[in-house]
Amino acid sequence: MGLLDHADITFGTTDTGGTFAVVNSDLPQAHTILASAGFTPREYQGQLLYQLPLGTSPEHHLDAVGEVYDTLLRYTPRHRLPVHAAARRPRRARP
Repeated sequence: MGLLDHADITFGTTDTGGTFAVVNSDLPQAHTILASAGFTPREYQGQLLYQLPLGTSPEHHLDAVGEVYDTLLRYTPRHRLPVHAAARRPRRARP
């Protein structure tokens, strides 16, 4: 299972190759940002999570997570921003 964790949002992968996101705090923009990247809301064990459709290419999963992560970080308090290379990863050109 892959995992990218921040105080406000967590991304992970399932054993079946699915990608999910859990929003851990009140970020009003989160639903719109996640939906625009292809994530759909689902309830799992009482927790709202967002999931990319199965069968989506691995490249799309990486691009979607990078896009959402970068965008959502703009809405978190500055003092909580992590310093990782993943947050500065160059975007791939879309065909």
